[in-house]
Amino acid sequence: MNNLRPRLPRLNSAFTLIELLTVIAIIGILAAIIIPTVGKVRQSAKSAQCLSNLRQIGLAFNRYSVDNKDRFPRPINNPRPIGSGSDAPWYVAITPYIQTAALSATGKVLRCPSEEIEVDPTRVNTIVQYRISLATERSGIGAKPQDIQNPTRTFLMVDSWVTKTGSGAGVSSGSAITYNDIKTSISKTPDESTTVSYRHNSGVNVVYVDGHTARLPFAAFKETFTSIDPIEAKKLWDPFGP
Repeated sequence: MNNLRPRLPRLNSAFTLIELLTVIAIIGILAAIIIPTVGKVRQSAKSAQCLSNLRQIGLAFNRYSVDNKDRFPRPINNPRPIGSGSDAPWYVAITPYIQTAALSATGKVLRCPSEEIEVDPTRVNTIVQYRISLATERSGIGAKPQDIQNPTRTFLMVDSWVTKTGSGAGVSSGSAITYNDIKTSISKTPDESTTVSYRHNSGVNVVYVDGHTARLPFAAFKETFTSIDPIEAKKLWDPFGP
């Protein structure tokens, strides 16, 4: 007598073509959603780091004033923190007041993480990507922050445009931006500016005299100088000018 067993149908574990196409379509949809989100998160993180840099620089300016007769460092010609001479720009003068970890070997506190221009390797220790206002100087000497009437709205420093090519690529002059430079900058589109840099999604990061920071869209930055009396507007950038 034969031991007959019924044959069970063989299970097919492979994907069908329709199932495979469905999975690929779902992955494509998820990628289309996630990739832009990841990009925005990275941009936001870089912008936040830039604000942190400016906050440290703003604090350094105010700490410097405590040790130097209540005066800010000027754009140039400050006493050197090490050695002798009075030819140090502001970013050299404030180095003793910035956390060592923030400065590091590359001076990264003076660099904006959102800046896309690659820095020339030979300039790695002298990189500056921020520029100061004229609120720091009065009659040829450092200004006193307590003499500035509106410290919560008066600008101390902004993201600055950097050289695009050559040995100075990625580096700003580091000097002060004049009020005429500001007027020229806001009269153009963000991409046309060669003084202020609107590298945060057409916005600019700023630090004010009192040390607080903010990210301003181009329209808001422009409105700051065009929505009030021209004389009062100028004082927000050059409080001691003519």
